[in-house]
Amino acid sequence: MSKRSTFNRFNAQSVEYLESRAMLSATVSNGELTIEGTPDADQISVSISDDNVNLDVDINGSVVSFPSAGINKISVFGRAGDDRIAIGEGVPQSTHLEGNEGDDGISSSGRRGATILGGPGNDKIEGTHAADRIDGGAGDDSIAGRDGDDNIQGGIGNDTILGGRGNDNLVGDPRDLPDPAPVVAAAADGAADNADGQDVEADRSLVIDLPPERVPSFDDIIHGGEGDDSIHGHAGFDRLFGESGNDTIRGGHGRDFVEAGDGNDNVDGGPAGDVIFGGEGNDRLGGGDGSDAVVGGSGNDRIGGGDGDDWLFGDATNEYPAGYVNPVKYAIDFANTNRGRDGISGGDGNDIILAGNDRDSVRGGDGNDYIQGGYGRDRLAGNNGDDVILGDSMFVNDPVLPTPDTDVEPVDDQPIDAVPEPANRVAHEFDPDDVDQLSVSRSGARDYIRGGPGDDRLFGQGGRDVIVGGLGNDRMHGGLDSDRMTGGDGDDTMYGGDGNDRMFGEAGNDSMSGGRGSDFMNGGTDDDRMNGNDGSDFMYGGRGRDKMFGAAGRDVLVGGFGEDKLYGGDDADRIFAVDGEVDEICAEDIVHVRNDRKDVFVC
Repeated sequence: MSKRSTFNRFNAQSVEYLESRAMLSATVSNGELTIEGTPDADQISVSISDDNVNLDVDINGSVVSFPSAGINKISVFGRAGDDRIAIGEGVPQSTHLEGNEGDDGISSSGRRGATILGGPGNDKIEGTHAADRIDGGAGDDSIAGRDGDDNIQGGIGNDTILGGRGNDNLVGDPRDLPDPAPVVAAAADGAADNADGQDVEADRSLVIDLPPERVPSFDDIIHGGEGDDSIHGHAGFDRLFGESGNDTIRGGHGRDFVEAGDGNDNVDGGPAGDVIFGGEGNDRLGGGDGSDAVVGGSGNDRIGGGDGDDWLFGDATNEYPAGYVNPVKYAIDFANTNRGRDGISGGDGNDIILAGNDRDSVRGGDGNDYIQGGYGRDRLAGNNGDDVILGDSMFVNDPVLPTPDTDVEPVDDQPIDAVPEPANRVAHEFDPDDVDQLSVSRSGARDYIRGGPGDDRLFGQGGRDVIVGGLGNDRMHGGLDSDRMTGGDGDDTMYGGDGNDRMFGEAGNDSMSGGRGSDFMNGGTDDDRMNGNDGSDFMYGGRGRDKMFGAAGRDVLVGGFGEDKLYGGDDADRIFAVDGEVDEICAEDIVHVRNDRKDVFVC
């Protein structure tokens, strides 16, 4: 008797196959077709007949048919073994497929969305062209959602997830990881509302310390594909690719590598050091805690470094360029690639910020930051800390940025040592004196640079810049063109450079050097020192005991209030000492001492 006739002996539309005392069955009840597997490796498929009348069920090579019209749902339970479960194209029913234990292969090509549970084991799962719900379960799974708005969770293990077309919600690891002993408590990762995940890794987010081998950590690869996707990596070193569409990406705990791709994306790296590329579009990128490398790419981006010592690029490349393992080399080659009006905030920590092209706004935040504005009219503020700020781009003769001890290289299927720990890459290793090694581009624009508290180094470079030192003992370099510098509080040092510069010392014992051009200097309060250098300069001492040196050019020196020393230098200078104090004058020039008989001529 054939197996086909054996199936037909059952009166209740049921099929049973007896093999090695293991029962495999297909039954219909209340409009649901249920197929039960065995503990062995089963081959199960369901297809629709050519005339769309019957559902043909193939169980390990034996086929039985059921009228399709009486069935609303198909459920397949693979049980143990390495099972292969397939729903053919055109099947009109909704499907619920479970692989259970074993390395299973599950695919559904029916018309309606599927619920697929891989179960324990290294599974390969492919969804429908409709909206699917897929959970890989424990194990290293490969999951493809295909078309439709899918909800996919990789489960415990190192998973690869491809969302495909549609607005997908893709999650690497589950909410409830197995608890090692003792119990692990972790901080929330700030995921979006539709991501109910909270994961842990041996990271400073943990409330109690555990040895790394006791903490679950799984590495996932997730591709969003087309559509506006929601992607969540959670625990482990994850590689997350948004691809096209306006994606929301959360790295979660662990060091993540993110390429957001095209579209206006929203990325949060989460705790630990992440590498993030925004790609094309107007992106919002946050590194979160840890030492991050964040690259805006093309578009008008908003970038936040968060806590930690970060590398932040406003523009640069849209994706990782193969072969680059050193952020210093990357900065030299790509910092001025692409363009966009970016807003960048370094947050706490010693950050390196390269704004790139176009009009950017940069705030260094707390810590000793290095900020470079790049081409365009930028607004640069250091905030707290001893900062180095350059208004424009530069050509580097020798690398002067700090080199990390650990390289960064995302390569296929190999973990990225995402960004070195703070000890390996800190901005305060940058020596501001090394700026002398730089040759400045002459294509700079008008920048606004503010130092804030701390002893800052501020460089206008090309363009007519406005530089404000703020609190602290600051050093300001106007660079090319005609700049305006204001020292603020503290003992400041100002170098005018080229152009007709305007310098205001304000409070503190300030030092000003005009450089080339006809410069204006106002010492403000306290005891200041001014040197005109080349050009016809105007110097006003203000209050305090000031020293003024005209040097070359036809200069005007006004002592102001206090006992000043005025030295005219070369050419025909005009010196005014009319405050009634005892001034020391050295000049072969026109000297005005009206109503002032206390002055001393020393040369």
